[in-house]
Amino acid sequence: MAVIRHPSRKLTFSDVFVIVLFLLAAVISACFSLFRDDGTSCIITYGSASETFSLSEDRVISVLSNGHALTVTIKNGAVSVTESDCPDSVCVNSGSVSRPGQAVVCVPAQVTVRVEGSRTDNADAIAGGVS
Repeated sequence: MAVIRHPSRKLTFSDVFVIVLFLLAAVISACFSLFRDDGTSCIITYGSASETFSLSEDRVISVLSNGHALTVTIKNGAVSVTESDCPDSVCVNSGSVSRPGQAVVCVPAQVTVRVEGSRTDNADAIAGGVS
């Protein structure tokens, strides 16, 4: 029986350079996403109406739209849809949002809950786009 041996591979300078480049990009990306400010307010849009609420005050808001009832909860600087009578409850399962640009949407009720506020940077942490 023949023994097949693969030639050993050693790391070259370019291999190490690529690894260091990827690690540096990961650290920079993590810093941008960790040090962003939380939002200061949320805008609830339903039908042709829109209301703005501060995220610094804990409160429970009832929203009736398009034949559906939703309960929007602001707690500890974050906002979430905690109850909904829509058939799939995707908005309830979305969890809470607290950073500018994040949103929770209930399509059957045609309700959007969007966080607004200041940012420390102009980059999107995921795509690197400008907001």
